[in-house]
Amino acid sequence: MLSWLRRLFARKEESTQPDPPPFTIPSFETIERRGRKDAALARCRTIPTSTPGASGLLHLAALALDGDTAKLRAYADRMAQGDRCGFVNFFTAD
Repeated sequence: MLSWLRRLFARKEESTQPDPPPFTIPSFETIERRGRKDAALARCRTIPTSTPGASGLLHLAALALDGDTAKLRAYADRMAQGDRCGFVNFFTAD
């Protein structure tokens, strides 16, 4: 039943190379060199706040990285008054 697990460990013992990380986040310098930073931020700024999941967090992060404090303040003020601003339930004014 656990033969696949035994094979996995056997292969790791044979290998002398360390396993690469499953996913690496590129640095901003790398993204900037590729010329994608501005495009990625612009795309994230246009994500609708009503998009399910954590996409709203990307939208807020893009606003913060661009320094759009006016829009962030407007969201915070509206949420403090009870308006969800289209964000999913786990976003709060806090």
